[in-house]
Amino acid sequence: MREEIKILLIVFVLFLSNSFGQTNYVLSLDIKEKKLPFGLIDFVPVHKPEIAFALSGGGARGLSQIGVLKAFEEAGIKPDLIVGTSMGSIVGGLYAAGYSVSQLDSIAHEIDWNDLLTLNNQSDRRDLFVDQKVTEDRAILSLRLNGLSPILPTSFNDGQKLSNQLNILTFNAPLHSDVSFDLLAIKFRAVCTDLITGRLVLLDRGSLSNALRASSSVTFFLAPLRIDTLLLVDGGLVANIPVDVAKNNGGDFVVAVNTTSGLWPQEDLSTPWIVADQIVSIPMKQNNAEQLSNANFVVTPELNNILSTDFNLVDTLIFLGYETTKPQVNNLKAKIDTAIYNSLPIEEKYFYKIKLSDSLTIKEKTFFYQYENQDSVSNKKINYDLYRLFETGDYKNLSVKISVGEEGSTIDLVKEESPNNKQH
Repeated sequence: MREEIKILLIVFVLFLSNSFGQTNYVLSLDIKEKKLPFGLIDFVPVHKPEIAFALSGGGARGLSQIGVLKAFEEAGIKPDLIVGTSMGSIVGGLYAAGYSVSQLDSIAHEIDWNDLLTLNNQSDRRDLFVDQKVTEDRAILSLRLNGLSPILPTSFNDGQKLSNQLNILTFNAPLHSDVSFDLLAIKFRAVCTDLITGRLVLLDRGSLSNALRASSSVTFFLAPLRIDTLLLVDGGLVANIPVDVAKNNGGDFVVAVNTTSGLWPQEDLSTPWIVADQIVSIPMKQNNAEQLSNANFVVTPELNNILSTDFNLVDTLIFLGYETTKPQVNNLKAKIDTAIYNSLPIEEKYFYKIKLSDSLTIKEKTFFYQYENQDSVSNKKINYDLYRLFETGDYKNLSVKISVGEEGSTIDLVKEESPNNKQH
């Protein structure tokens, strides 16, 4: 029905133009429905490029991504999709679930990361049930058996404390959706590795807590997590900076945030687990370089020599993430604007001596006022500014009517305002 009204309106405008010796052009945005949480829908331009954040792993260094998100948010840069690996999945998943940047900052400070990720595999007595405490108090040595064969641990830490913490955080998150992570505040994907086949596994539904825990199951350190028939470990083994994953899941413009560590220096290669980590990190480093080359924009916080295990430097990490990203946001915004402009699928045509209709509000004129000082403006530029005006959320539908006469062109708006629009 709305499309029929729109067509009739255009025909009526063209009829009037012929009556008064003018030629009228109508520039419209193609609109599509976008699903929101709680069964709500929004209307967005069909050709709007999807902005994706690819958040890397990096252990403690990954906490600097909270500062990066803060700088993005202050600049009005919002993603349509977040793909996270390891610590990037924890930060990105909680952000996608509706936690604000300030809340993420508080969470990062309040959590005792060293306790969650300690090499001690034992749980605190206070976290045990009464019968578990009795059993543990009696035991001098614990040994798991399969028949008469001992079962050796697969990692230094069973990850139960981390799982408990993630359960609490996701339970208290503003938004939940077991059906699909598309229905979170921001569409989200967690990158994992199947320990059996070595293939990449992308979690897009189910328990968000399990998705974050599986993606951050660092090899040798945290135990693998079984989900259905899969045995999942750290996604960094296959995509530590998941740029290609973001592109393959609809990201048209991918911003990579790289908080990965370099290789260990020779003097630190003195323990078996450091050597093992180095062996795993060498092919990952090669893959990282390839992924970064495929990104549309790369942010690499300057974290100096901070290690992936330096969880006592939360303040410094978040500060450095913010401070090193802040100077880059204008360049990023310009690149995003260019991507939006280039996505408009119209053949260029120019209009001369443009004037703005008196019917435009003051707010609306701010998007087009510069035209009156220019000799000519292309329809692509007008459509781009129409898109920017539509992004304010004040309209359900929006078109530009351009009346071309002997003395120049006049711009007016054909609009259907949103119910919550308070402008006058």
